[in-house]
Amino acid sequence: MVEVEEIDRLNILQASLLAMVKALAGLSSKADCALIDGNQTIPAALFRIGEFSNGRLVYQKTIIKGDQLCLSIAAASIVAKVARDEMMVDLDKQHPEYGFATTRAMAARRISKRCSASVRPRHTARALNPCATP
Repeated sequence: MVEVEEIDRLNILQASLLAMVKALAGLSSKADCALIDGNQTIPAALFRIGEFSNGRLVYQKTIIKGDQLCLSIAAASIVAKVARDEMMVDLDKQHPEYGFATTRAMAARRISKRCSASVRPRHTARALNPCATP
């Protein structure tokens, strides 16, 4: 998992790529290849940040609209969305006033109405928060 502070420090794209590195590092078997939904490969620097086998690189294949064209990516997308939804339900139980369990757009509007410029949910990255201060 990539922490909120890492998202704020890197940016959402780089943090997403770092999450991929961390997922690869967490596998019980060594990965030969990473199928990536989109057009961005993982930069070598993120393999070092993610403490991935001393910076060892993995062959990467980017596939635009990969969740529509590749069954492996489609299955991984479903697993990721279910895991995310479970985390959001847990966060919603801790902070029901923000509506984390609802759709992202609805939650963003609710957060915007609920918080002031100086207060934001600690589970929300600045880049993804309508109340963020620069």
